[in-house]
Amino acid sequence: MTPRQRIAHVCADRGIDITGTKGAAAHLRSLATALATQADITVHVARSPGLDTAHLPFRIAQFRSDDELAAALAAQAPTVVYERYSLGATGGLRAARALGVPFVLEVNAPLVAEATAYRPDTVTDDARTAEAHLLAEADLVITVSGPLRDHVLPHRSGKPTVVVPNGCDPALFQHSAVRRAEPTIGFLGHPKPWHGADRLVDILESVRGAGIDARLLIVGGGDGADGVAAAAAERGLSNEVEITGAVDQATASALIGTAWVGLAPYEPNDFFYFCPLKIIEYMAAGIPVVASDLGDIPDLLDTAGVVVDAGNDDAFVDAVVAFINDGNRAQRLGEAGRARALGSFTWSDAAAITLDAIHEVLAGRGAAT
Repeated sequence: MTPRQRIAHVCADRGIDITGTKGAAAHLRSLATALATQADITVHVARSPGLDTAHLPFRIAQFRSDDELAAALAAQAPTVVYERYSLGATGGLRAARALGVPFVLEVNAPLVAEATAYRPDTVTDDARTAEAHLLAEADLVITVSGPLRDHVLPHRSGKPTVVVPNGCDPALFQHSAVRRAEPTIGFLGHPKPWHGADRLVDILESVRGAGIDARLLIVGGGDGADGVAAAAAERGLSNEVEITGAVDQATASALIGTAWVGLAPYEPNDFFYFCPLKIIEYMAAGIPVVASDLGDIPDLLDTAGVVVDAGNDDAFVDAVVAFINDGNRAQRLGEAGRARALGSFTWSDAAAITLDAIHEVLAGRGAAT
């Protein structure tokens, strides 16, 4: 029988509230929940949780400095330190080395490259050095996509690097929602420019121009959603756009299942390193998907939707119209997506792949656990 691991799960990103509604928070919370069914987990967070955490099946400890983190990890005596990569954060690696246990780095984005593109004032030489050091030194690197794996491999010198796609929580999708009476285009998440948020109203307007009395449902909020609302108002479409604002995962899952089609219109990108949670959750909700043909998206979807040229708005419109006009096809692909998501892309699946990779690292080190 494989020994039960004691995992110190570290998140040094002060922008991530483990009880929050953003995708990063959902990932952190959901993976830790799944890991907790097979391992003893303490999640060490830099940001104080905004909501009550008593219902979560793992311990939470807040740290304010690398010294506090090191002390907390020493007290926990973990068999492995597992850290969600945060820009410039190296405290988890140092603590793992001091304790003589493996260090696992989860990479959800190439943070230096991402920050350089979108927030250049936040990137320092120290952050660049830290990223290269972390990627080179980690005993195991886990990435969420194939393109991201390929990005980190030059730093790894043959060390283990494993792709673990994002997942969904089947408990949130136990029952298929009843779709709305009006043809509804769904978008899940807080809209950002790289999500294609600026295209949402254009697509809605064109679908309506094709003679379909369509609506747009955005399950999310934030500045991007405000921009969508402003664009809709400019075109006289405010009554056709519903924006829920930030909602919890259970509410979001129920709402998105009422849409007729889920939209993921990511902008053209030569390095699409995402594993979109929204696509997996569209599938789990049983709605067909129209998405950009980028990165791992075609492999994620398989037969659960269609991918189109990321730069072709007309192709998005045509695909959405086709699903709305062919309910049988939409239902068939939605059911295929639901079976695929709940059968292969759950957080339990992600946790199992992660633990298998950790066990292999421990075995290679001859760890006695």
